[in-house]
Amino acid sequence: MDAFANCKMVTKAEALLKEMKLNKCSPDVHTYSTLMNAYVNASDMEKAERVIQRMEGSDIEPNVVTYGTLIKGYADQGDLESMVKKYEEMTEKKMKINHAVFTTMLQAFGKYESLDRAKDWFQEVVRAGFKPDIRAQNTLLGLSEPLYRREEILEFLENVS
Repeated sequence: MDAFANCKMVTKAEALLKEMKLNKCSPDVHTYSTLMNAYVNASDMEKAERVIQRMEGSDIEPNVVTYGTLIKGYADQGDLESMVKKYEEMTEKKMKINHAVFTTMLQAFGKYESLDRAKDWFQEVVRAGFKPDIRAQNTLLGLSEPLYRREEILEFLENVS
């Protein structure tokens, strides 16, 4: 199913899921998250959202990867309102943010809003107990164009980490 998801072949991914069920192979959170990724890669967020409903209808709880997939999809489309909403849903369910979700949201804030919004997000999540890795710090540095803002970001990272 991963290959179908990566190639945006949602029809084949759905057919594989149907075949799995016919053969009494129970799909799990990974299977549904992969199917969701197929829809995200095909830029069909409406159907990606429906996958969560299908999961819950099958008594399968979405996990951080599931939410991260939706967050990535909304970030790629520049729909920051929906991206933040999914993050809030995730945290309401007591799921901990991972580095992939953190970096995805950081990049989206920097790209579609401003470096200052990305810094605010970075600081907010660090205050909540998240420990950003070097990739997250490099992501924030990468957003600091023009170059005169790099010193500001280096100082910020020194103080926040």
